[in-house]
Parts: sequence; C-alpha cells; structure tokens
Amino acid sequence: MDKTFSQYEYCLRNDVIQNVRQKLHDLKEFYNELEKQLHQNLMDIRSGRKYSSILNEILHRYRSSRYTPQAMASIYQEFDRYREKIRFVHYLSMNKVACFGRETSVEVERIKNNFHHCFEYYCDWSNVNNLFETSNLFIKLIKNGTQMVFVDLEVNPRARNINVVPEGNRICQYFNGRYTDKDYLQTWKEKQSKCFVKCLGQKKSVPKNISKFVYVKLPCPQSFKDESCGAAECEWYCADCEQRLQYDFKQHFYCRCGIAPVEAYQFHCSDQHHGESYVTFENNDKLYTLIHEIRPYEEVNILLLGETGVGKTTFINSSANAVTYSKLEEAEMSEPICLIPSQFTCTELDNDERVVRKIQIGQSENENFKDGESCTQSPKSHVVIVGNKLIRYIDTPGIGDTRGTTTDKENFASILQYISQFDKIHGICVLLKPNESRLNLVFKYCINELLSHLHVSAAANIVFCFTRARETFYQPGDSWPILKRYVDELYDNRNVKLDLSTKSVYCFDNEAFRFLHLMRNGVKYTDDERAIFEKSWEISVKESQRLLNHFQNDVAPHIVNETVSLNEARQIILTAAQPLADITKNIQKNYINISRQQTEIQQADAYDFKLRGKLMIKHIGFETEEIEYPRTVCNSSTCTETKKQPNSEVKKVIYKAICHDHCYLKNVTPETAPNPALQECAAMDADLICKECGCQWDTHLHIRFIQREVEKEVEDENVRRSIDQNKSEIEIQLDAIKSLEERIDEYEKVQADIDQILAKFASFLKENAILAYNDTVEDYLKLNIRDEKEQIPPNYELLKKMEEQLDRYQEEKRILDSRLESGEIQHVQPGDIKELQKELENLPLVGKDFKILFDATVNGVKKNLQVGQQQPHDPYNQAAVQKYHPKNRNDNERQLGKFESIGQSIMSLFG
Repeated sequence: MDKTFSQYEYCLRNDVIQNVRQKLHDLKEFYNELEKQLHQNLMDIRSGRKYSSILNEILHRYRSSRYTPQAMASIYQEFDRYREKIRFVHYLSMNKVACFGRETSVEVERIKNNFHHCFEYYCDWSNVNNLFETSNLFIKLIKNGTQMVFVDLEVNPRARNINVVPEGNRICQYFNGRYTDKDYLQTWKEKQSKCFVKCLGQKKSVPKNISKFVYVKLPCPQSFKDESCGAAECEWYCADCEQRLQYDFKQHFYCRCGIAPVEAYQFHCSDQHHGESYVTFENNDKLYTLIHEIRPYEEVNILLLGETGVGKTTFINSSANAVTYSKLEEAEMSEPICLIPSQFTCTELDNDERVVRKIQIGQSENENFKDGESCTQSPKSHVVIVGNKLIRYIDTPGIGDTRGTTTDKENFASILQYISQFDKIHGICVLLKPNESRLNLVFKYCINELLSHLHVSAAANIVFCFTRARETFYQPGDSWPILKRYVDELYDNRNVKLDLSTKSVYCFDNEAFRFLHLMRNGVKYTDDERAIFEKSWEISVKESQRLLNHFQNDVAPHIVNETVSLNEARQIILTAAQPLADITKNIQKNYINISRQQTEIQQADAYDFKLRGKLMIKHIGFETEEIEYPRTVCNSSTCTETKKQPNSEVKKVIYKAICHDHCYLKNVTPETAPNPALQECAAMDADLICKECGCQWDTHLHIRFIQREVEKEVEDENVRRSIDQNKSEIEIQLDAIKSLEERIDEYEKVQADIDQILAKFASFLKENAILAYNDTVEDYLKLNIRDEKEQIPPNYELLKKMEEQLDRYQEEKRILDSRLESGEIQHVQPGDIKELQKELENLPLVGKDFKILFDATVNGVKKNLQVGQQQPHDPYNQAAVQKYHPKNRNDNERQLGKFESIGQSIMSLFG
C-alpha cells in the first residue's frame, strides 16, 4: 500500500497523503511495539521471571486495538475510493491519456503537447455525482483514438476556474482554441436518446432544387407490430452522418449523405424495448399513409437585396443564429449555424506583432471571394427551422458589381427567374450601410436598380436593414438623411410611398457572428470585448424577432407573380422594339412602292398602257428562317454591308462574315455585342482575334434567325374581275388606282394600331413599376467622362466610346419618355400583355410577319433562360474572367472593357 500510494501521490490530495502516511506510521509503530513486547516477555517466560499468562494480556491488548484485520478493514474502506481512483488513473496512463495533476496549467500543457482537438475530463473524485457515468464514458472515448486529457480537480481545483468550466464532473470537448462542448456527457445522452435510420439501397446526390421539405417525425415501425415500442412520433437521424432526416414531399427521405425513396429505409428508435435491430414497415401502404399526413412548414420567404459588399451573406448567417440562440453563450456552447460559406480577415497580436489571419467558414461554388465582385454568384435559398416555421432567406448577387451594369442586369434576370418558383414573398429587405454621408451616384444607382424591378404592390413589403450598425450606436447613422430625402423625392415624383417608420427600419450588427467564429479559431479576447459582442448579439436577436413579426403580422405577402409579370412585360416590350421597327420600315417601303405604282399608272398612256403587265402589285416583305442553334457573325464595318433599297432611302445591314456557322456556346444573349461570353467561341484565337474575319471579339454577336427580304407580286382582285367582265382599259386602270389607294389606307390603319398598342405597353410599365427604368445611367456616364478628361493624358479612345454611349442613351431615353408622357393612362393588367401581343400578331397585312420576327427573337431569349434554369448561370466564368481581365492589361483598357459592357446594358434597356 505504501508503495502504491507513493507512486500515485500526484493524484492524491496532500491531506490524504499525510493521513495515509500517518496511519502507516502508527501501524508500523504498533507492530514494532507488539513485536518488542512479545520478544521480551517470551524471554522472561523462558527464564522463569514471568508466567505464561502474560501472553494472554498481550493478545487481549492486540485484539482490542485498531490494528487487527477486522479493525483494519474500516481503514481500508476509508481509503477504498482512493484505491479506485489510483486504478482508474493507472488505466489512463497505460492508455496514453495525458493526466494533469497538482500545480499543472491545462493551457500550458496543451500548448506544450500541441493539443488542438481533445476531450478533457474535469474530474473531482470527491464528488460522486455523475462520477461513475462520466468516468465510463471517458473510457469509451479513449477507444475512439482522439487525444484524451484527465484534469484532476481534487488536487488542482484552480483548473476549473482558470478555464471557466462549470462545476461538477464533466467531459469537455476542446477544438482549436476553445471549448465546443462543456458537457459532453449530456450530448452523449442526447445522442443515445435519438432515433436512427439506415438506407438499404444506394443513395443518390441530393438535388439542389428542393423547394419544400420538413424534418421527418414518424412513429417507429415496431409500434405497429408487437407494440413493444411507443406509438409517439420520433425525430429521426441518419445513422451515418447523424443529420436530421428530411422529407421532400416527393416520397423521398434525404440527409447530408444523399437521397433515396422512403421505402428504402430501416428504423431503430430509442425505446428501451426496441432491441438492437433496425426494422422496416411491414406494409408500405402504412408508410405512405403516414408520409401523406405530413404537412409542410409555415413558410416565411424573405428576399434580400443590396449593394455589393453590404454584407448580405453575413446578415443571413447572423440572423439564422439570432432566431435560434437567444444568447451568445448558447451559440458558443452549441454548433453555430452557418447557412452560407463566407470568409473575413482579422488581426491579432503575436509577440507584439500584428498578424493578419483569414477566417473562412465553409466552402461553396456559389461564393466568390474576389475583392469588389459580388460574393454571391447566383440566387440561392437558405432555410432555418424555428418551431413549426421555415424561414427562407433568399440570397442574391449584389448590385453595383465592378464587372459593370451588364452583370447587374443579368443578376436581376436570374433573381426574377429564381423567385418565380415561390407564390409569395413575405418581406423584401433592402440592406444598406449606416454610414453613407451623401447621396452619391452609386447609392442612388443601386436603390434605383432595385426599385425598377419591383411591382408597385411590393412597396408595402419593403423594409430597410442597416448592417454594421454597432459603429453608429445601432442607429441608421449618416445614411438616414439621404435615404429619407430619396424616399421623399420618390413620393413627390412617382407618388410611391415607402414606409420609413420604426416598423420598416431595422439596425443589425453582424460582428457578433464573426466574433463567434474568431473564438472558434482560437483568437483571444478580453472580458470587456466579449461583453460588447454579447450586447450586439442581444440587439440582433431583438431586431430579428421584430423583423419576422412584422412580415408575418403587419403586412400581407407580396404575390410574386405580380413582380414576375411586370418584368416579363418589360422584356416583351424591349424584345418587341426591334421587330416593330422592322415592320414599321416595311410598311413605309410598301407605301413608297405603292405610291410609285400609282403614279406610273396615272401617267401611263391609255393606249400604250399594258394593263395586264401591271396586274400584279409589288409588295416587299420578309421571309424569316428560325435557326435552332446560334451562329456567330461579325458586326464590324468591314464585315457588314449597308444596302440601299431600290427607289428608296431605306438601308439594310447585311452580315457578310459568318464566323462560326454552328456555335455551341450557351448563355449568350442573342443580338448583343460586345458579349464577353463570345470570347470562348471556337472562332476566336488565343489573342481573341477572329480566325475567320480577323476582327476583335467584341464586334461579334449571336443570331438565331435570318431575315430575307423578298419582293412579291400580288394579283389585284378588282383588276382581274374587270378583265373578266371585259371592262375597257380605262376602267381597269381606274380600278387598279382605287385598289392601290385602299391598300395604302389599310397600311396607315395598321400603323395607327401599332402605335396604340405600344401606348398600352408604355402605360402598363408606367402604372405598375415603382420606377420605369433606372435614370442614373446618364449621370454615371457623365461623371466618368469628366473623370477621364482630368487624367493626364486622357484615353481618347475611351472618351469617344463613352460619349457615343451617352448620345445613344439620351436619344433612346427621349423616345421612351415621350411614350410614357403621351396620351391618357390606360389601365392594363399583367394578363393583358399577352393579349396585346396577340393583337399585334393578328394585325392584317403585317401580323404574320410580326409573329415570325417576334417569335424568332423571343424564342432565342427563352432558350438562353432555359439553360439558366438547368444550372446557375454565371456569364463571367473563371475562364472568361481571366481573358477579360488579364494581368498584363492596363487600367485604361480594363475600364474601356467595363464601359463597353455599360453601353450594351444601356442599349438592352430600350431594346
């Protein structure tokens, strides 16, 4: 015993060691004295000096002492728990567990032993509460191969205080500088109480477009067999990835591992009577009956819009945690919710030097971490379940992307396409920075771009959320006056009222979420700094709950189809612009030709006039051949030819260079140049020069139809009837002139009908859009022209292009404004747009031509949109970005490319 206690003194308290040593000393003294008495009395008895009865007295004193085997049992029992502890510590040391005893600093030992991930057992052997359960669990964990640490609180009670570990025997999980779990026994018990499933078949990859799901809650199949398990519904987890099992409302269960039909799963509930085996439903009809009774969550859909860099991604992660954990400590003790991978940088002191650290949370193809470019590359939903509600945050690409307004336009097209899958949007959050000190052009451009894509009925659902508000004391700060001025001007100029009351203004600070992950990555903070972020967390919780309450109780959901229809109508209007222009030119050319024929007939000599040779009326029209695939053509002056029509001032552009007859590139907007996606066309060489025509890439475009101008002869029925009736040549001539005059009247009526329909299109746009178009593009171009002129020396080529773009924009804006301002307002509903399109297609004389041209143009756009529905559309893929922004290109050249994109966006704005 003395040897054992000496060997393991490091795990025993000093008073215990002293007590053991004292008792061993007393025992040794007693036996030494007893031995001495026996020896002396035996000598005396043998010499006759004492009687043998003296031995009975010695024996009686021994039997009545504390050192008989019976009496020593109580002493052994007193130290029995220490022997158990010694055996336990001995087992730990034999299994290479790091044992931290007296005067040992856990933190110092971690650093010395390079422990980044370990389980630490804070053990107070004098506290029997949970001692047996915790010790047994610790032994089980040893077998898992993770580094294990035994912290003996009985001999080192300060270890608990130093590391802020709650009282009691507990196993803590330590990872990368912080405790991720301070009561692993409870976590383990919860895991044991979970119900698990296994998939019998092969799982498939989980589709990305699951729009509706619930976490699975079903009774155990065994409860329907022998009733050995309870009939209550259980929450089910995957036995492999330990994630909650979900149902997609299409007869599939899925988790992180994959997806499979519901009948492919076996179940094992936590009922103590279940047994060891996994079981299935004996009758699949019972399973189908149960899943058909599953009801979807009550959904709250929140669309997030904002300028690039405002912090939408961090806002979503922060809000998801705020609605789940009411306090920072709860999130710290649990696994923080990270709906979207993101990254940020921080600095920390390391030996009196500031070191920059990059903190990356997760990894995703949908996130782009390049400076200045929108981090989110395409719209995507991120959901969090709170009670029986599903809160869906719809993350979108940022507005004001440095890649140009063309990218913004494409981003909004993808947003509208994405939200069309939802019936309702409960809230539209416009995220703003709180410290904008003036109404600058970028701020106004971004707000205008947002509002120009929203139906006027969505105004009630718009709220303004200020991010990073801690630096402005959780108030809107300098941004408030400029936002209020902008909203007032919007009301004065457009009669659209955006609410700026407390119900529609929210102030958040996302830094608490970052602080949480900084701690998880081992960054140290003082108690005062922690208190600041705890307050930030509490405010975010309060604002998040207030925001959700507003969307659910204060405003009616916005019907998504209204916004989608508005933008579809705008697209129809813009797409129809070119076909309508072609048809108008066609009408004018026919008018000129018919007038010419009328003059010729009137001037013809009645006797020499060969009426039968003039029987056929010349009519100029279009034959359009739709192409199922795109062709790459060159739009440069050297590769196009402008032909003047006979006896007319009308000119027609002819594409002479078909550079790639069948181009396989997708996601290329037809009839748009320059288009960066065409850099990938097979016709381009490594220097982005066309191998067929030798021109630069930016002069090329895609076409999906070919227009062939044809001159046809149409027989005049009146002339034929007069000939048949043997009318005189003079009578036939007069009938021909009358027929031509009637045809001219028909064309003029058609022209008036087209103008009237266009007026209805403009009226619809004016009535239903918060903003008909973004009018800040002109100011933006003027600002950049002025800035470029101040450069020494200026880039004259860039200046010329920007000034040409400005001239085009001003002319197109004048035309659109005249349409919007002329005539009375006509109340046109979203469903009327398609009917108006049919009216155009049914017009006499030109309706058929219009339908052919219109279908050819619109179908080309639809084909590109369908490609976007199949997979997220990113026109600036990595290869294109590398070609479009090569490292060896100077800043002026990059800016030139940027303004080429802006110009294209301006042109597409007006069709």
